[in-house]
Amino acid sequence: TQKRPQIAGSLSASKIKYGDWNAAEISLAGNVDLSDQLASQLQLDASKIGWRDVYFDTLRSRAQGKATAHSLEVRGVTTKNGAFTKITAKLEGNYVNDAWQARIAPVEFADGSGADPTIQAAEGHLLWSDKERSAHGLCLLWTVHKFCGNADWIPHGAWHADAESDLLPLNVFNGSFPQRSKYQGSWVVHAKFSGDEKTPYVGE
Repeated sequence: TQKRPQIAGSLSASKIKYGDWNAAEISLAGNVDLSDQLASQLQLDASKIGWRDVYFDTLRSRAQGKATAHSLEVRGVTTKNGAFTKITAKLEGNYVNDAWQARIAPVEFADGSGADPTIQAAEGHLLWSDKERSAHGLCLLWTVHKFCGNADWIPHGAWHADAESDLLPLNVFNGSFPQRSKYQGSWVVHAKFSGDEKTPYVGE
């Protein structure tokens, strides 16, 4: 209607390829209320989507809500990866007073047997406004391991980023990146970077 303009529709495609990226099928459906008086919905489904031989059998994304309260959920499933079989992510956000904020759950990777992570982490927080941008407590969880990072940025000013992980044996990725691969050793991350308009970056 004129007072509540809405856009609804669907789009589908098959056998998509761009360089090393490809997908067997992708479909997008949604109903968007341009007045933001009613909740909007978007749904993305894809099959056999990925890069070279690293891909998801199915990838599903659901977004719904209004500017003042909205959510996004993503779930990917694969049977061809030796390190993980499922990825899940969830975000809940709002846009108020010219600033977008969101709470984001740790991204969880189910291992090669389908078991969910046993390690835990608190929700992360995102902020985006004209004056500042930040990402705090963003974490990836896999079995008993986690990788977390933080970042702050003032437009046309200073920025800072850091990341940390526990000790991760690399052989858990055997047969994953790419398939039939084998790795040795362990990986641990302790990184800090900062900079501004005059100094590109300083880090360790």
